[in-house]
Amino acid sequence: MNKGLRKIYDEVGQATGLRINEQTEVLMGEANGFHLKVDMTNNNYMVYASVRKNGQLPDKELLKSICKANKGMMSLGVQGNYVIATVRGMTTKKVIENLINAIKALTEAFNMYGFEDVCESCGKPHTNIGSYCVSGSVAFLCDECYTQVTQSLQQSEVEMSNTKESVVAGVVGAFLGSVIGVITIIILGQLGYVAVISGLVMGVCTVKGYEMLGKKMSTKGIIICSIVMIIMTYFGEKLDWMITMMTEADFSLSEASFYFWDILEYADATSTFIADLALVYLFTAGGAVPTILNVIKARKQAFTSYQIG
Repeated sequence: MNKGLRKIYDEVGQATGLRINEQTEVLMGEANGFHLKVDMTNNNYMVYASVRKNGQLPDKELLKSICKANKGMMSLGVQGNYVIATVRGMTTKKVIENLINAIKALTEAFNMYGFEDVCESCGKPHTNIGSYCVSGSVAFLCDECYTQVTQSLQQSEVEMSNTKESVVAGVVGAFLGSVIGVITIIILGQLGYVAVISGLVMGVCTVKGYEMLGKKMSTKGIIICSIVMIIMTYFGEKLDWMITMMTEADFSLSEASFYFWDILEYADATSTFIADLALVYLFTAGGAVPTILNVIKARKQAFTSYQIG
């Protein structure tokens, strides 16, 4: 967890009674009788709660009025079994202030309108709702639902262990994913940019493509993805330059391909091409490495469940 996020969670936790769970990097616990968790998604801070009144989630009009009364909330709505508040803030100080206000406003409103804290799985109120880590995420569950979730994870683990990695299909998936990266490199290149996004797209799409079609991501899969990315990144950057040669110097596709390095040397652009290629490789690594690490982490956590003390 980075220092900025820890500072926010520390101060919000001190004011609300919530605590940091290091494994999931989530702020969680019980505030004013309701189990809550706070995490950051796409640079937005989200507050999650599971509540019911007579078995029903809060309606849109009620949530709209609660949100309107709290200026720190960007939105408040229902997703699945959760009531989710998205909290805004341009500075660390403002994020802390708005999170504290949002947590207090939500729990006070839930109490005022007669909502109950419920198990996020079955949606029923229980006196024994516990805090658990399930597949790497915090969950607030009753004993019965936790038992069911654990049994389901065990069954899924057995099924996954019996699933063979399809290397051929994975290679196809990695190639198809890398094509998206190539297209991005060409489009941005023709616009005159060597951008981070092109490398990120190449890295993420190649890895995800292999994982989707190959069913599993092993060490072999990681090596294959790395090779595909190296080859296709070079191909994408070269094709981008070839298109430029065709449009600006009236070369045919075959000429631009066959005499590529000669043309670069004649135009005194070899070093520029190599520099651009190195930059795209750097950006690709920036997209691929975190994605691969997340895949490995998710694989390790996928079938784990335990109670959080």
